[in-house]
Amino acid sequence: MSTYPGTDIPLHFIGEARPLTPADWETVVARLDVPEDHLGAVLDVETGPGGGFDPHGRPWALFEHGVFRRRTRGRFDDVAHDISKPGWGAGYGPSHVQIDRLIAAMALDRTEALQSVSLGDGQVMGFNGRRLGYDSVEAFAAAMCESEAHHLDAVARYIERTGLVDAIRDFDTVSIAEQYNGSGQVEYYAGLLAEALAARIRRRGPRAAQVTPRPPRTLRRGLRGRDVVAAQQALTEAGFRYSPEDGVFGPLTEAAVRNFQCGAGLVRDGIIGPLTRAALGL
Repeated sequence: MSTYPGTDIPLHFIGEARPLTPADWETVVARLDVPEDHLGAVLDVETGPGGGFDPHGRPWALFEHGVFRRRTRGRFDDVAHDISKPGWGAGYGPSHVQIDRLIAAMALDRTEALQSVSLGDGQVMGFNGRRLGYDSVEAFAAAMCESEAHHLDAVARYIERTGLVDAIRDFDTVSIAEQYNGSGQVEYYAGLLAEALAARIRRRGPRAAQVTPRPPRTLRRGLRGRDVVAAQQALTEAGFRYSPEDGVFGPLTEAAVRNFQCGAGLVRDGIIGPLTRAALGL
């Protein structure tokens, strides 16, 4: 197998791409000693589309142009604006072009490009490679081309090194989101985690629900129900009544949530997740 010079990374990132086996999964669940559904819900939120590898056998990736720009001090802004520009959350392009973006960045600065991409099932960032015990970021990237078992091992290393085992065991969605996704979208990712666990519980059936109660759902525009009524009542009591308490999460309720969040010092995203729910006393 041809590799990039001086590394074990296969050309074009097309490696063995071995799928995860039940034994691989059971080994990591036992190693972390966390409920299977809790770890599964984290991966449901973080995984690439359709598992660890794309149809060409390349690990799913997300190339962070803002990280690359920061790590290279903007040296390539003029010659490669698409892959060296400020910001995050927009302008990435579709999933299937991320490896191509990475390869283009590697032509400019291989090490910093590899530091600036998240790879595989669990989307661990390259700059974590040495911290997680890999000899180099190149060694980390090469492992991500081999198998989904390596992807899961990287996730387990990250969970262990960042002290997230207890948070996953207790399914503390806020702590998981803060550590795994950063402080910018805690409410959003905490909500996704809660929804992922609820979906897993539903798939397991009524008996699972008796053992693991379904967490409160994250409320956002377009939802209806008694929990929306309770949220509207709490907003009214807090002095942010902009709509009837009708159980419909429409634009007026969203505006009330945003204004409440602003006053409470929360991210003003209009979503009622764990942080906003706690602030409202729900």
